[in-house]
Amino acid sequence: MVVYRVHWLHAQAQFHRWQEEVTLTRNEMHWVANYFTYRKYQWSTWQSTHPGLTRGHHAYAERQKAMWFEMRQEACRLFADAWANFNDDPTVFT
Repeated sequence: MVVYRVHWLHAQAQFHRWQEEVTLTRNEMHWVANYFTYRKYQWSTWQSTHPGLTRGHHAYAERQKAMWFEMRQEACRLFADAWANFNDDPTVFT
């Protein structure tokens, strides 16, 4: 009887570890998307605080903003494919 309890406790502990891993993975998915948004915002801020930009600098900043936006869009698409309610889960810490 003691052996069954030990096995049950071991299985329960493993289940809790996997639950924690799922929670962390979901949070990390949102953190990645938020980081990409932050990087786009950084380029927008840099662009607006430096009024004397050359056309080349302006074009480079626009390309960076577009790149970070596209990375966020692609990440969100892939995350939504892997996790159906990626954008609707209120339990995620963002």
